[in-house]
Amino acid sequence: MINAEFNKNHVPFLMPDMPEYESFSRHLAEIDHNKWYSNQGPLLDLFEKGINDCAFHLDRSNISRIVACSSGTSALELALISLNLPKGSKVMVPSFTFAATVTAIIRSGYEPVFVDVDKHSWMLTPKIAQEAMSYIDVAAVLPVCTLGMPYINGEWDDFCQETGLHIVMDAAAAISDQKTSAYHYTCFSLHATKFFGVGEGGVVVSPSNGGAKNVRALSNFGFSDGLITQVGSNYKMSEYHAAVGLAQLPRWTLLKQRRKQIQKLYRKSLSKYSDIFSMQGASEHLGEAITLMPTGFQSAAALIINKELKVNAVDVMEKLRLCGIASRQWYTPGLHKHPAFDGVMICGDKGSKQLGVTESLNDGMVGLPYHNHLTEKSIDYIVSILVSVVMGERISNVNFSNVYS
Repeated sequence: MINAEFNKNHVPFLMPDMPEYESFSRHLAEIDHNKWYSNQGPLLDLFEKGINDCAFHLDRSNISRIVACSSGTSALELALISLNLPKGSKVMVPSFTFAATVTAIIRSGYEPVFVDVDKHSWMLTPKIAQEAMSYIDVAAVLPVCTLGMPYINGEWDDFCQETGLHIVMDAAAAISDQKTSAYHYTCFSLHATKFFGVGEGGVVVSPSNGGAKNVRALSNFGFSDGLITQVGSNYKMSEYHAAVGLAQLPRWTLLKQRRKQIQKLYRKSLSKYSDIFSMQGASEHLGEAITLMPTGFQSAAALIINKELKVNAVDVMEKLRLCGIASRQWYTPGLHKHPAFDGVMICGDKGSKQLGVTESLNDGMVGLPYHNHLTEKSIDYIVSILVSVVMGERISNVNFSNVYS
């Protein structure tokens, strides 16, 4: 029995770490002075150069491959439309992802094909894609950096060269970790809840300068040299969001340090409970390269409860709520179970309609609070309550004092 009086959001699930007004007010003054509010303004130009210096490190001849846009979803749509595939082309995508990944495929005029993910990394791997290709024909693959977990540099490059298929990578939550490529589009989100947020925004890094020129034209309704050469839309980032981005750029190192500290604290607090929980790790197909991969908590604290304990994850989350700890189940149910995607093709193990890993993740996952405002004390509190709940211990007189001290 849980007996406590509290604010149910005492430990929020997500809390953005954004620059304060004073740090971007001068950029707002620049906007007033320039009278330029959107349409590839000077602040956006500065922001694209700055984000390259922090995240991508492309040389001057390739910096134009970076195109900032209005959201991570916009980034995906721009990259997909840029492929210029025939309408109705099939695009392989994991079911274990956020809805935007799949809606971007549909809105771009293509048809998604749901596949499963690796049981260790929770990601669509080249190996899974190769196996699915024995049963379905696709024109492109859309792998996802699940919960910010990056792919090893080059594994999808090799896939591109071996198969000739197009790749658009959804690296929404992995801007600080995922390397870009000269073989495929890589898309990032700048939403406020991400590691590096500007409120709302996205970035497409194209494989070539020509590809980026096409992306930029599509982001402005398809205009090129005064003529509409292809059907685009309004995907542009405004000068106001670029202003927030410019204020956020000097905080890049600080944000990374804070994120690494949260990762470290969660791993430390959970280290003695490996018999109770498992976390996201590296796929076995990487072989020796597995040592190069990070373990979980890249952009979320997601755990899988040991099935042998026979504990219902939803019940655990309700008890966490009663103790003032917000939680959620990431990507549950899998997108193939949502009514909006009824009729979408599914290609599971050996061509079946079963996505066993996805459904297993859905059954046992609990997502814990994950943001830069957590302290060692608050993380220890979260983990101690979680363990007590999972193990069926009584919790009473919950003490919230100084959780954030």
